[in-house]
Amino acid sequence: TPEALQNKIFVGGLHLAVDRDEMKAYFEQYGKVVDSIVMMDPVQRRSRGFGFVTFEDGSGGAQRALNAEPHSIRDKYVELKLAQPKVAGSG
Repeated sequence: TPEALQNKIFVGGLHLAVDRDEMKAYFEQYGKVVDSIVMMDPVQRRSRGFGFVTFEDGSGGAQRALNAEPHSIRDKYVELKLAQPKVAGSG
């Protein structure tokens, strides 16, 4: 849904030791987090350095997090953007 797209943020430049629980705990200060995921390399079984956080519908958490930049997790600055939906046939 269009509302759901406003609740999900892309988090780039993550420290490789950050896991989904740590990322969720960090972003809970901006609103209720319903999902967090750190993208993993399936071969090397380690973080690819980015992930996604989804806030509860209507919480405004994604916008609050974006407005609060810059963010630093484990002393490393991370980049936030509203997540873009995957388009069929791309990537």
